Amino acid sequence: MTTALQIATTGRAAPLATTPDTTPGAAKWHSAHFDSLEDMLAAAVGRLPKVNENADTLESINGDFAIKKKGALAWHGIEGGTAAVMSALSHGYAPGIDMIEALLAKLPASVKPPVSRLRRRAWGDAGDSVDMQRVYAGTIDRAFSRTTRQAGRAPKIIRLVVAINGNHKVLATEQAWRGVAALALTKLLTDAGYAVEIIAAYASVGLNPKYKTPNFMMTTTLKQARSPLDLSTLASSMTIMGFPRHVGFAVKAHIDAKIHSAFGAAVWPETTPYKQDGDVMGFQTCTDAATAATFVNAKLAEIEASK
Repeated sequence: MTTALQIATTGRAAPLATTPDTTPGAAKWHSAHFDSLEDMLAAAVGRLPKVNENADTLESINGDFAIKKKGALAWHGIEGGTAAVMSALSHGYAPGIDMIEALLAKLPASVKPPVSRLRRRAWGDAGDSVDMQRVYAGTIDRAFSRTTRQAGRAPKIIRLVVAINGNHKVLATEQAWRGVAALALTKLLTDAGYAVEIIAAYASVGLNPKYKTPNFMMTTTLKQARSPLDLSTLASSMTIMGFPRHVGFAVKAHIDAKIHSAFGAAVWPETTPYKQDGDVMGFQTCTDAATAATFVNAKLAEIEASK
């Protein structure tokens, strides 16, 4: 994994490839998706496009002014500046694990396993078709068949879409609870047999009102549905605000069009054109242990009711 961002060094990275949303009559959006944290980090390194290589943009990426004004814990969620952020992304973040375990202690010890309704052949004395071999054998009560829906254990994929961004007033210590809630929920569902996918979503409006596509949705798959749950790795990217406020800023600055040094205003993924049916969203309502526990319990109830 990349351990440091190399901004304003020699060489130019390729501009960030974005995809325009062409929905007629909709607000103008561009999007970019990364299949992994490593892919997102790779997109963040290298010199910025000349249009965004300026003192204001670089200062925002490094967060020097914000840290001086608000403090490192309030801005990045970790002491030590961007070096500490990148170290945590590489080596894990124990305080995040502690928060997850503390929340799990407040939640149900187990979750009911997923159930799918599968169509299976059933035999009886009436049905849609007849097996004459069974008739000749004298088993008339088992000679007719029909397909019926029967309950059966099967993995169900749950897609969590977690808003990792927030405006400058959002404290990193509050934002961390979104990731804590998401990972606690993932742990419970995974233990029950669900396949859980985690998407980090970073939606912004007003990158530059003069830009032809001022709204930008960036998503990163932090956990594939079938991959094992690695809380140590996920805790750093999901409980440290330095991830979106350092790496996320650097990625957006690679757009080959001038953007505002404030990097736009944060909006939630459910308000964008990229929401999908069935997505578990709304993690931004988690701001402390109590709201996180309430949110996870509510989502568990919804998932159980949808089976």
